[in-house]
Amino acid sequence: MAAKSDVDGINAQINQKQWLNDRNQVRAPFDGIVGVINIAEGSRTGNLHLFDTNRKFVEMRVSDQTYRYIEQGQFAEFFVNSHPGEVFRGRVHSITSNTGEATVSAQGSTQHVRQHVGNNTSSHGRTVIIEFNEPEGYNVPLGATGSGWISANKPSPKLGFMDIIGGATVRLKALKAYLNAL
Repeated sequence: MAAKSDVDGINAQINQKQWLNDRNQVRAPFDGIVGVINIAEGSRTGNLHLFDTNRKFVEMRVSDQTYRYIEQGQFAEFFVNSHPGEVFRGRVHSITSNTGEATVSAQGSTQHVRQHVGNNTSSHGRTVIIEFNEPEGYNVPLGATGSGWISANKPSPKLGFMDIIGGATVRLKALKAYLNAL
């Protein structure tokens, strides 16, 4: 017959294993999509990207010169190549203060000049997040690309006509994408 201390030790091990098993479950705070994760059997994960599909967002890059005129709540229009010819409307949800030019590698190796120059060939600027209501029957996919404009503050009231140009430009680009898709 086992001693009471042996039984208590086994019960403690069972409780510890149950506690560890309970920590293996990930419970999302909302319905959505988990980003791509490459893992192997037995590996631990961290920094999961959860995408709430009940709310739709678009990331938009704006120039550093334009950044100071963007505010939360401003009207925006955009099109995405996945839906050529369609123009969607939304509002500025948030604005990032960083430019996205500085990135850190998880491997911590030195960065070569060629890699640094290559990373900086893309357009710079700030990221603005646009929230929009997805129309019934549409599914704008994650990672879709396109073009858009924001009705930002103007340095002078005389520049209000620029919103008309922004709207016309997005519509022309959406039409061009539609014609290219035919």
